[in-house]
Amino acid sequence: MNSVTFDGKSSHVTVLRVVLRNGKYCSERRIHMLFAPKEKGQGLVEYAIILALVAIVVIAVMRLLGPKIGNTFSTIASSLP
Repeated sequence: MNSVTFDGKSSHVTVLRVVLRNGKYCSERRIHMLFAPKEKGQGLVEYAIILALVAIVVIAVMRLLGPKIGNTFSTIASSLP
């Protein structure tokens, strides 16, 4: 039985050629590893972008609705005894 090892430095194309050439090594886990995204450290950047977008939306909504909300609270406060 021949064994195939992957060193982590091989390109996806090279690994895929070996796997397809040697069909007996074509396990579901190995195929998942071939096509799984290599995302390291991107999560924090994505969260920062989402946070910035949410902050922009909140600021825009407060600028638009701020005076109306302030007037509503003023009306309620003046109607209280």
